[in-house]
Amino acid sequence: MIQHDPNNPHTPPACPTWRWDEAKKYHSEEGCPKIEDPLISIAVSYLKKPREKTNPSIHKAKMIFQKDKLERAMLEAAILADIPQIRIAKSCKISLETVEMYELLFFDVREYLGETEWLNEHVIEYADQRGFKKRELRQYWAWIAIRHHPKFLLTVILGFHRGWDKQEKPTLAVYFKTEEEVPLVLQAFVARAIIPATPRFRLWHYKFSEDHLQIYFMKDAAMKALAQGDLDREYVRLARSILSGRPISVPASFRKSHRRKKLPRDKEAAKYSRRGINALLKDLFGR
Repeated sequence: MIQHDPNNPHTPPACPTWRWDEAKKYHSEEGCPKIEDPLISIAVSYLKKPREKTNPSIHKAKMIFQKDKLERAMLEAAILADIPQIRIAKSCKISLETVEMYELLFFDVREYLGETEWLNEHVIEYADQRGFKKRELRQYWAWIAIRHHPKFLLTVILGFHRGWDKQEKPTLAVYFKTEEEVPLVLQAFVARAIIPATPRFRLWHYKFSEDHLQIYFMKDAAMKALAQGDLDREYVRLARSILSGRPISVPASFRKSHRRKKLPRDKEAAKYSRRGINALLKDLFGR
């Protein structure tokens, strides 16, 4: 956990909402405490009469933050992608003043986009390690914005909207519609982020790694594409099970009573099966 140093302006604040948190503290105090930060002072004035007439931009920003719906997810992802505020306002169809107030009061992160650990703690909430949950669409888009180019973030968001029916709740499950609605390659990409990197799923990660290795060494392009499609669908099936809360069993290839269904492979790829790798290690290290 990163500790905020008030004497060092280059360290991240306690959390992205630090100004709003300070304003609420001042508002709850009796008397007229001295406030040095003018933005916090404006927020305190709004809290005395929290209505749209008092300050329209703060009121709109607060509503976006508190409702925590699709609008907030898109807004925060755009900020994390370091997109200029004027472009964000145009894309999200809100005023520039609202974007400015949202950043200053509720999501002060733009100056600290290089602080990966701090962002992981306060924005992603370590979901990339424990696996993203069904209702963590906002955290997932934030993770994409931090790790990838803004154009890829746009691809991920557009893929969501291709599968999303406005009558349903915006969750990660939207990505797992038919392949005609959401491309299989995008479904598999999202699925990999949902599968937790925990001991419980160790065998699944081992199995997927083995399959990836076999596919990598295939020479036949058609066979390689077929095997990759099958592997992507297996990622998606597992992710769907996780999001639905169904019990997760051990991969079939690790059950003693089950003979594994082999992936299409050529002779070169066969050397990199689990048996082939174990034989290679035995030759190299005598084990």
